[in-house]
Amino acid sequence: MSDPRWFPEWTFFSLWEVGADYLLHCGSEGRLRLENHIEEIYIQDDEMAENLMRICIEQELDDSKACIVNTMTYRYLRDGEWSAALSWALRGGRGAALDTTVNDLLTTVVHLLFVGLVVLIQCGGKKKPEGGTVSGAAPPAAAAGDKKEGEGEKKEE
Repeated sequence: MSDPRWFPEWTFFSLWEVGADYLLHCGSEGRLRLENHIEEIYIQDDEMAENLMRICIEQELDDSKACIVNTMTYRYLRDGEWSAALSWALRGGRGAALDTTVNDLLTTVVHLLFVGLVVLIQCGGKKKPEGGTVSGAAPPAAAAGDKKEGEGEKKEE
């Protein structure tokens, strides 16, 4: 049982909860081992993360709680799921995960808004230049040599 790799293998069978209860009944040494195992365990899904968070809150394992929050936050950031990442980051209170999440979220939103504005300006916001067309080319009638009455002719006096 001294091998630190024994605990993550339990995650496939949900026996980690039984192991956590056992370690909590082993006094301060068990509590320290539980904290170390929580920080090294692979978190499979939200349900497992929620259960780990519950244990950390009940037992006041603040470092392990921060580790879970960071793991889930960065997982959702990597997947581009901004609302889930922000939700997890807020659970940790203040910290690097929250700062990173808000920074990434704002950077992405500002970039998307900028791109959207550029597209709007290019598609529909252009004013027609003096030539009469959006491209700036001369109108077809003027290009063909057709002139309106009185244009290009000198008046005789």
